Amino acid sequence: MISVPLNAIAQDVELKVNAWIEQDSSPTMEEGTSVWRVFTVDVGIKSSGNIVLELFDTSGNIEPGECHSFEISIRKYHGDGEVIISDFNSADRGGNFYVEYDMSNLGGESSLPFVVLLPRDSISTFSVNVCANEWAEAGKTHIMGIDVSLVEDQSIGDDIELSTTISAIHDLKVTLLSENEFEAKTGERYEFRIAIQNQGNILEIIEPRINGFGDILGIGILFAEDSPETLNPGESADLVGYVEVNDYAIAGLNIIKLSLNDESPEIEMRIIIPLRINMEIELLGGNYGDLELDGDITWTFLISNKGNDADRAFITLHEEGDDGIEVLGNSQPLPGFIISLHEGSLVDDELGATIGIDSTGKIMLGPIDAGDEIIVRVHVVVDDVELPSINTQKFGIKINSEHGGKSEGGDQDSTTGWTGPDYDENEQILLVEFKALDLQFGEITQTKFGDQVDITAELINEGNLDGDNIVIIACPNVSPTMLAFGGCSNGEVKSTVPSITEMNGEERGSRRITIRIDGTESVDWTLQIDPENRLVDLDRQNNLVSITIEAEENSGIFGGFFNSSNANLTNIIIAVLSTLIVSLILIVLLLRGRRRISNRKDRWINESRAWATSDFPSAPPSNPNSVPIPPGLPINSPVHNHNDPYSDLDEMNIGDLLGDLL
Repeated sequence: MISVPLNAIAQDVELKVNAWIEQDSSPTMEEGTSVWRVFTVDVGIKSSGNIVLELFDTSGNIEPGECHSFEISIRKYHGDGEVIISDFNSADRGGNFYVEYDMSNLGGESSLPFVVLLPRDSISTFSVNVCANEWAEAGKTHIMGIDVSLVEDQSIGDDIELSTTISAIHDLKVTLLSENEFEAKTGERYEFRIAIQNQGNILEIIEPRINGFGDILGIGILFAEDSPETLNPGESADLVGYVEVNDYAIAGLNIIKLSLNDESPEIEMRIIIPLRINMEIELLGGNYGDLELDGDITWTFLISNKGNDADRAFITLHEEGDDGIEVLGNSQPLPGFIISLHEGSLVDDELGATIGIDSTGKIMLGPIDAGDEIIVRVHVVVDDVELPSINTQKFGIKINSEHGGKSEGGDQDSTTGWTGPDYDENEQILLVEFKALDLQFGEITQTKFGDQVDITAELINEGNLDGDNIVIIACPNVSPTMLAFGGCSNGEVKSTVPSITEMNGEERGSRRITIRIDGTESVDWTLQIDPENRLVDLDRQNNLVSITIEAEENSGIFGGFFNSSNANLTNIIIAVLSTLIVSLILIVLLLRGRRRISNRKDRWINESRAWATSDFPSAPPSNPNSVPIPPGLPINSPVHNHNDPYSDLDEMNIGDLLGDLL
C-alpha cells in the first residue's frame, strides 16, 4: 500500500523496491543476494479542501440608499494554483439592489470574473458590497452567490451564498401648524392642525395617541372624523385635532406629547391651565344637635378640593355675636361647650386622631391635592366647669384656602361675612341645644288641721327637658344655705313628684305637691328640690325656699267662717262679701233715720215726756167702723211702759240690731 501525504504536490514519483535474504545478508549485490524493482506513482490534485471560502455572516439588512459589505476569505491548500473568482444571480430584476466588488487585496479591479494565482497555504480576502436603491421597497430580499475554483479544473473549488434584505424605514415627517403653547380654560375647545408626510418605504398606520396620557388629568384630545388612517410611502395629509379642558386639569404648564404611531416622532404641545381655587365643605347630615350633660354631638364634614392645584387649606371656627356669626375665628365659639376636631373616614363613624386648634380658632389640614377629599368630624361635649344656657346656640365652621378668599383673588366662593349674600358654600352654621331642667318653686300655701299643716307647693320647670322622680323635702329649723351644704339632720319630710314636662313655648311645666308637716315641731321650715343633686338643674339657688307657719288669729264675727291660712283667693272673696254687707247695713240705717224724723218732729221731747211722767196718755177716740176688741185684751196695748228699757224695740228691725252690733 502506498499513501500520499496531504501536503504532497501533484507530480510523478518513482519508487524503488530492494529485496534481500535475511539468512545471509553478507554477500554483496554483485553476488546476487538482492533484487531491485522501480515503481512510478502519479500524485494528482486533491479536490476536497483545496479551496475554502469563509464568511462571518452570510446575510444582512440594509436601508434604502445604503450598502452592506460581505468580507470573504479564500484559503488555498495543496499547492499553488490559479483560481478564478466569479458571481452568480448578482443582478436584481426588481431594480431594488445593485452589487459592487472590491478586489484590491488581490490586485484586481471592481468587477468579476477575476483570475489570480494563489500560493499554497495562503489566505486572501475580497469584498462584495450589496446596495439598495433609494426607492427600494421594504422587505425585499436579494440572494446572490460567489464561486472560486481552479482554472485548471473548475470542478475543484468552493462557493458561498449571500442574502440581503431591505429594512423597513418608518419616516413620518410631522409638523405642528398651530401654536405649540397656549392657555386653555375649563369648558373651552381649542383646535390644532398637524401636517403629515410619509418619507419612509412602508405603509404607515395612523393611530394618534398621547404618551403618558394616564398621568394627565382633565385634558382630552379629540380628532376629526375624517382623519387619515393610513399613509403610503411618499403621501402626505393633514390631521385636525381638538383640545378640551375640564375641572380636573392641573393648574400651570401641562406638556402633551402626541405621536401618530409607535415609529413616529413626538409632537409636543404646551398647555397652560390658569390657577383655579375652589375649596368646598359639605355637611353630611343635619346641622342641629341636642345633648344632655353626659351626651355629645358629632358632625361629619366632607372637605373637597374642587380647584386645580394642591391647597394647604385650613378650617376656622366662629362664634355668634350680636350681629350674627363673627368674622374672626374663635377656638371655643360655644360658651359652656368644648369643641374638638378629628380625622375621620367614610368607612366607619369612629373619631380619629385629634386635629389641633390654635388660639385663633384655626385648624390646619395640610396639603390637599386637586380633586382629593378628606373627612373631618366636629365633636361637641358639655363643659364640666360651667353649664351652658338652654337656649339654642349657633357657631360657624368655614373652610379656607391658603390663597385666601374672593377679596384676595383666591377662592371665588369664599367671602368674609356670614349674613345675606356673604353666606357662601365655604361656610356652615351649626345649632346646638343643651337639654336640662330649670326647677323652682312657684306659689306656696298652707292649711292647718289642728297641729298638722299641709304645705302645698307649686313646682315649676322652665327648662327644655322632662323630669321624673323629683324628690322634694321639707326640713325644720335650718336655713337654706345650711340645708344646701349640710343636708337635713333632723325632722326631714320627703315627697316625690313622679314627672314634670318641659317648657312648651311660653307655657311652663308645672306640678303641685302637698307635704304635711307637724306644726308644733317648728314654725320655720325650708323646702328643697332634688337634695341629692341627681338631676341636671341649671340654677340650684331656686331650689330652696323658706316658709313660716302662720298662727291662728280671732277674725271677729266672721272668724268662724274662714281660716286665715286659706288661699288668697278665698280671703279676697270673703273681704268683698263683708264689705257689701256693711254697705247694705249702712244704707238701711240711713233710710230708717230719715223716716223717724218725718214721723215726729222732736223725738227726744216725746221720749223725755214718756220717761218723765207716770200719766198714761189718753186713748184716741174710737172709730165707729173699727172692730170691737175681744174681751180680756187691754184697750190701749201700744202704750209704752216706762219701766221697760227695751220699749222702743217695737219700732226697730233686725237691720237696727245688726247695725248696733256692728
